[in-house]
Amino acid sequence: MTERHIVIDVRLEAQPGKAEELARLMSETQRLSQVEDGCIVYRFTADLDQSGIFHAFEIWADEQAIRAHAAGAAFREFARQLPTLGCVVGSTWRAGVLEPFTLKPSSGNGA
Repeated sequence: MTERHIVIDVRLEAQPGKAEELARLMSETQRLSQVEDGCIVYRFTADLDQSGIFHAFEIWADEQAIRAHAAGAAFREFARQLPTLGCVVGSTWRAGVLEPFTLKPSSGNGA
């Protein structure tokens, strides 16, 4: 049986002067969330090109796991503090089967 997962990708922007505080909050949220039942991947990263921009990338086993996460202490605390530190500026999600992906090296001839 092929498993279906839910992938969530969120873009966040820190309020001016609040990037370090937001990073600390994200670090704590990540630490607590990635051990929750049904969590496969839970990562916050800083954007390499834009200061104060962060990305959250999550993979969950199913909708039940996401609902439990949203009701849990880590996410509730994150949601409580976020408005004073930053905001969500975009998000996407997708549900379905995840397939392995292997990056194939370029042949060098532009093909």
